[in-house]
Amino acid sequence: MKILFSIIIRKEKLSVSEIEDAIQSNLEKGSIGLINSLAELFVDDKITLDQAKSQIEEKNIEILNRTIMQLKIKKGR
Repeated sequence: MKILFSIIIRKEKLSVSEIEDAIQSNLEKGSIGLINSLAELFVDDKITLDQAKSQIEEKNIEILNRTIMQLKIKKGR
């Protein structure tokens, strides 16, 4: 997961505090927050589906897939 965030930080030039806030938020909200973040990154073409799936437990992959579909509908893609 650390490598994934490093790539995104370099690509998007996000500040360390933004990443720390996102990580803390995900820790507080649990895996749903993480799944939503990964789905957003995938829909925005910032990571691949395989990268997103590798960051979550197997049992949450179906939730990730549903979240991605909902975001695509919402964004009209």
